[in-house]
Amino acid sequence: MKYYDNTRISDYKTCPRKFLLRHMFDLVPDGTPLALTFGLCWHDAMDVVWAMCNEGSHSDEKILGSAMLRWKATWEGRGMEYDLSLDKQDKYAPRTPMIAAEMLIQYISERRRFIEDCELISVEQPFAVKLYEDDTPIRYIGRFDKVVRHPQNGLLLIEHKTSSMYSKASGLRPDYVTSWSPNSQIDGYLHAAHMIFGDVKGIWIDAALVHKTVHNVFRFIPIDRQFAQLDQWLHETRDWIRRIENERAGAGNAEIHGPDQTYKGYPKNTGNCSMYAGCAYRDLCKFHATPDSILGNHSGYKVEHWEPFDILNVDQLGLPPENKDEIS
Repeated sequence: MKYYDNTRISDYKTCPRKFLLRHMFDLVPDGTPLALTFGLCWHDAMDVVWAMCNEGSHSDEKILGSAMLRWKATWEGRGMEYDLSLDKQDKYAPRTPMIAAEMLIQYISERRRFIEDCELISVEQPFAVKLYEDDTPIRYIGRFDKVVRHPQNGLLLIEHKTSSMYSKASGLRPDYVTSWSPNSQIDGYLHAAHMIFGDVKGIWIDAALVHKTVHNVFRFIPIDRQFAQLDQWLHETRDWIRRIENERAGAGNAEIHGPDQTYKGYPKNTGNCSMYAGCAYRDLCKFHATPDSILGNHSGYKVEHWEPFDILNVDQLGLPPENKDEIS
């Protein structure tokens, strides 16, 4: 069996060479990415907030205390210092423990009534769905943040996101709001949700602004798709997976360490080297003519296997482990 998640597919779409370095060579930059860490902490705190609010019997103060304990555990588990001194606040700002606490206070106040009205069906539910009608051993995997049933809006997926894209006029910048439609992750999750639950009304992005001084900007961004749109996502996803599998097969049959030291496959998409403040692998590509020369010579990077099967808790579904050679 092989498993594809949105990260693997998106990395290849962005740049085949990035896919090679991240998912075949298992390289990541040294250090802890602050935005990612804060987002993971926020997700874990949301699990506590939604569960306790849904029970309806806890005070706001108790919910906040429990949520911050979970936030702190994730923060420190990622190697960050839970230090409330001013110099640490300046170092991490705006993604600091103090700002997280202020955001949680405001979030509980604003969202509690909505959460209490929902039937909380599942929290952090992993999924693995087929992409083909036949027995092709490939599954698309992921994890729903929340699955809820709302009395007016029906069955919904709730996805928690944080952003620092601030707008004085609207709280969150319009380009951030529109970035969710179209969006391959959202389309993939809706495809999976329709296969698992049937009548799903859509995904609501539960967006929270991270800002030094503004701590009360939260917005639901409803996303829905017609079945024809999801069919198009399915067609495109199958096509990208076919390209990845063909690339793997071609590279596996190539002479990696040939006389000309040329690696056949995984070309660079140089148009994306500077996107989003720059690709994390740009320096490796600049200073190494061929990717095979990177192996054993990647100062500033560490080896860390991307394992969505574990990260997304897909093992709970009782599926067989991944066999990377099964398709190609």
